[in-house]
Amino acid sequence: MRCTIDAHCERPENANLGRRPDQIAMTDRAEYVMTGLTVMRAFFAAGCPKQSNPPGSFERWSQTVRDCLIWLGEPDPWLTAELIRQDDPQLENDTAALYQWFERFEDERQTTKDVVETCKAQSDPMGGNMAKFLNPELRDALSKVTATGRIDSQGIGNWLRKVKDRVIGGYTATQAGHCVGIMTWRVIRCEQAAKPTDEVDTPIKRTYAGSSRNDSILESIRSFKPDSINKS
Repeated sequence: MRCTIDAHCERPENANLGRRPDQIAMTDRAEYVMTGLTVMRAFFAAGCPKQSNPPGSFERWSQTVRDCLIWLGEPDPWLTAELIRQDDPQLENDTAALYQWFERFEDERQTTKDVVETCKAQSDPMGGNMAKFLNPELRDALSKVTATGRIDSQGIGNWLRKVKDRVIGGYTATQAGHCVGIMTWRVIRCEQAAKPTDEVDTPIKRTYAGSSRNDSILESIRSFKPDSINKS
């Protein structure tokens, strides 16, 4: 996950920000720990209401820390993982290339030679006008995923083997058998990958929609008394 601290200045290393966050945390550690444990105990006293669908390998953290924060009306901390994924330029280029491939060929199988010829196909020059590429979007997208930036069979083949059978942006490139001894490829649209997952209505979603933070929850935290919970 990503943690961002914005000092609201161009050279934060030269800014006088007062006390350092690490020093504040050490000095007031007891207060922070007590507050955090009180919030968690209130969340457990409420029955740990589910707020999200936990990601794989992070189920326990998601069901406690993450859901507790969302329950309070705070931003979902897991959203930063999706932002990191969206900021990945390679993923963006792979998605664009698979999308343009499917837009041009749909799920028909193609050899890399066929794809290269499609990318290089040009219109006939007429009336003194220069010839233009007939599939500029496909050509541009594939040029960004080959190692050399050139459109050739080897470069496209290497890229296809790298992304083979992976769901990327709702599309998957798969081998489609041989044609005259040459491997063919097809890109298919994964409808199940493109469908949004079931969403849970949470305080943070209502907050982003423009309403205020869940005041009733915050008020219950402020008035919560640990001694009011019956000990088992």
